[in-house]
Amino acid sequence: MFIKSTSETKKAFTLIELIISIILLGLIVTFLYSSIANLQKSNTIFSKKDKASAKELKILSLIYDDIFEAVELNITKQKPFDTIDLMSKNSLFDIEYPYITWLVSKDDNYLLRIESTKKFKNVSSEDINLFHITKIESDCEAFQIFQSNKKENILLYIKFKDKKPIIYEFFKPLNTNRSKKR
Repeated sequence: MFIKSTSETKKAFTLIELIISIILLGLIVTFLYSSIANLQKSNTIFSKKDKASAKELKILSLIYDDIFEAVELNITKQKPFDTIDLMSKNSLFDIEYPYITWLVSKDDNYLLRIESTKKFKNVSSEDINLFHITKIESDCEAFQIFQSNKKENILLYIKFKDKKPIIYEFFKPLNTNRSKKR
């Protein structure tokens, strides 16, 4: 009788070992797939939040630049939508010291920024082409600006439908004529 030594036998997987390894591989792939699906969901959520915060920051930055660079600033108080009329150094359309009006349209509650060489309240049908109207955001439920008694602090409150309100306070120093101090 011919007996093979253990060193000469071929090593191979048994059918049971092969089935167990396939089942384990299937479980690992299932967990990886669910992890990737959860990662995609969270990426979508964070992407939406990032876009919303970027839009909010863009609105705040534009209003801040307009008000901080303002030479004149008039706030007309009306609930729930105030109107801001100002003359500023800040311009989106390369106008030197433009008149800027922030208001909410009555038709569709769009927050609008209107920039021109003339005041918005003095507009006639011939002058309509002189005004640059920028639609900032739709469904505005509240747009209010509060100014301290000394007119140094300004509080901004904007509320859009189905979104958290934007509340921002900033300091705007009084315009002083420095040539008199010299």
